[in-house]
Amino acid sequence: MKKLLTDNIGLKVLALVAATILWLVVVNVDDPVIEKRFSGISVEVTNDEAITGQNKTYEILDGSDTVTVIVKGKRSILDQMSKDYIKATADIKNLTIMDTVPIEVRSTRLSDRLESIVSTTKNLKVHIEDLDRKQVMITVAATGTVNAGSVLGTVKPDVNILTVSGPVSVVRNIVAARAEIDVTGLGKDVSTTAVVHLYDANDEMITDPRVQSTVTSVHVDAQILETKEVEITAVTSGSPAEGYALTGVLSCDPARIRVAGKGSTYQELSRLVIPESAVSVAGATEDVRQIVNINNYLPEGIRLAEDDFDGNVEVYAQIEQLMSIEVEVPVENISIINVPEGYKIRYNLGNYHFAKGQYKKAEEDYHKALMHLIPYEKECPVKVNLALSMINQLSDDEWESFLAAESADDMDAKARHVEETLQTARSVLIEDGCAHADDEEGHDEQAQILKDEIDELLKKSGGQGGDEDNDQGGSD
Repeated sequence: MKKLLTDNIGLKVLALVAATILWLVVVNVDDPVIEKRFSGISVEVTNDEAITGQNKTYEILDGSDTVTVIVKGKRSILDQMSKDYIKATADIKNLTIMDTVPIEVRSTRLSDRLESIVSTTKNLKVHIEDLDRKQVMITVAATGTVNAGSVLGTVKPDVNILTVSGPVSVVRNIVAARAEIDVTGLGKDVSTTAVVHLYDANDEMITDPRVQSTVTSVHVDAQILETKEVEITAVTSGSPAEGYALTGVLSCDPARIRVAGKGSTYQELSRLVIPESAVSVAGATEDVRQIVNINNYLPEGIRLAEDDFDGNVEVYAQIEQLMSIEVEVPVENISIINVPEGYKIRYNLGNYHFAKGQYKKAEEDYHKALMHLIPYEKECPVKVNLALSMINQLSDDEWESFLAAESADDMDAKARHVEETLQTARSVLIEDGCAHADDEEGHDEQAQILKDEIDELLKKSGGQGGDEDNDQGGSD
């Protein structure tokens, strides 16, 4: 046996060495040391309060927060590796003057069996800016179309202002905060929640994750209004020039408009009237066309229903020159029917001219009315209006002269004219006892009040209660 082991000992040792080498070769061929790449590894940033704590913010540049990692080791080990085992970190405390942060990588498993693990990106690149804040108004935009016959009314968010914070370069570009709601097919009021987005001056949405907002959504109440058509009419003020008159043609263009609203005011509305203060024909010698914005005369809670109508309405008043012609009518062709009491025609004309501010014409009409037989109870109103038409013809200059005079001796011609007019008006009122000349009451209250007011004005001239007036006065 000994001889068997020792025979050819050299050859046997050589065979053992060759076998060992062959085994090592086989092992290395079957499980070699290799490198494996793992991409899409996110870099965790730590201790960023080193920047944010100084009222600053930062932005990671060039996608340097996502890296590719090369792991070196035996194939059998790397076959067990996953990107989930690789952790990459960048500690902001290690920020360099070049605004870079070294990236460190490690494996959470099998790390003691790996030969190396390195990142192809060595540094995290950051851009540091000052932090800014500003307040922005919140608006709500509606999209879609409500039901036919309805329009969208007020749209109100429960919060109307927010505060944003972030990098100066981004925050300074934020000009609007807007939420959107869809009103398609709505026929009644609605409440909903909407997300608030930030926008720049070009109406581009700002999505920078570094921007923070105190409000990210709002509760919105949207009002839906009913609509209907209403008529537009107008009245005018003033009188055309002497020798001209309104023909009665007074129209509005458009003559009807669609309005929106709700509640009793809306339900009762059937016509909009443009007031006389908006359309004047004073002194006109030709047709008057006046543009009036009907928005100024809409009742509270009522609005125009059509967005493409700006509210401008043209009021047209036709003016024509007065002309007279003589026409011969055979007497046998004239018949008189429904003749009113004689005084009424002149009395009503006087009232018409008085209302138009044509006091001289009114005075003439009242005088002519008094020439007719007037019922006892109707005479005093005519005399009151006659006295007022006389007084209203006095000019401001005449009144100023009269009131400025301290006594009758100080009166100039203008003041004397006022005094004479007041005396004449007083005489009309006390005639037949409508007002009493003395302190007793006349038989018409309005006449007595006007006469007493005239007496107060005449005290300064000594013109009250003369013998002539007392002769004309009467009692009940």
